[in-house]
Amino acid sequence: MEDVGRFNEAIDQAIAESVDYFSREVDRWWAIFLGVLGHDLRGPLNAVLMTSRVLSALSTGTPNREHVERLMRSGQRMKQLLDDLLDYSRTALDVGIPVSLTPGDLEAPCREEIELLRVALPDVTIDFAASGTAKGNWDTSRIRQVISNLVR
Repeated sequence: MEDVGRFNEAIDQAIAESVDYFSREVDRWWAIFLGVLGHDLRGPLNAVLMTSRVLSALSTGTPNREHVERLMRSGQRMKQLLDDLLDYSRTALDVGIPVSLTPGDLEAPCREEIELLRVALPDVTIDFAASGTAKGNWDTSRIRQVISNLVR
């Protein structure tokens, strides 16, 4: 009877180790999938960005200029989000997320992100007010990501 008990414990241990290994492998392959997806989406996005630059040059002085500029900013934001997706997949693979600090005032990137969110979410009221200075060293991409996550 004692041998049966040890056998059952050994089976339980083997199952627990197998489930743990399987879970880690699923997470690892999910991170690889996200990395490949982010990389593959760059091609079509680059075409959108190049086309929006051409439209921008053609729309100088027209009423459509504001819309084209918004398209360009949104495309740039998508590019940044894809970069963030690749950073996330690197983190999941234990490579780490880079942080790029640059000096500047934080108000402008916050206003730009909120403007994009207001267009994307027309039924949502988004208030933003800034006073004083917010000068410092920031990773504006990460700050914009935080704002987007908080609003959505």
